[in-house]
Amino acid sequence: MKILWSNFPIPEPFIISFVAGGILQIIEPAPVLPPSSLWFLIGPILILAGVAIATWCVAIARDNDMEQPAALVTGGPYAICRNPMYLSWAVIGIGLTVLFNSLWLAMATLVATIYIHVITIPREEQALQRTFGTQYETYRKRVRRWL
Repeated sequence: MKILWSNFPIPEPFIISFVAGGILQIIEPAPVLPPSSLWFLIGPILILAGVAIATWCVAIARDNDMEQPAALVTGGPYAICRNPMYLSWAVIGIGLTVLFNSLWLAMATLVATIYIHVITIPREEQALQRTFGTQYETYRKRVRRWL
């Protein structure tokens, strides 16, 4: 089985949010949760869950280049959510927020997720509609954008 690891992107809005939120947390710590050692358990679990979802996406897509897909991927995580890769990065951002107890990471992850939802996903949906037509429209009606 061939896997295209280029199908494992880190979307730029999330890169920017993780870096900016992390820098702000270092400069001016701003907790979002009450102090607890539990966050050192829950944060990594969420991060690993996000990585697991992303890895599942890559495995399901296999050798289908997700930048220019030859086929519409509708199985695995794509049967549950039309954008599981973006969902995985949002979960990773939430995990980082919890692990570092950071209001900055929470806000930055929220902004990145909103940007993806409002700007990136509609563009991708238009491209998929042009490429796959009725097949994509049927899939879009059956599977929710997020969860």
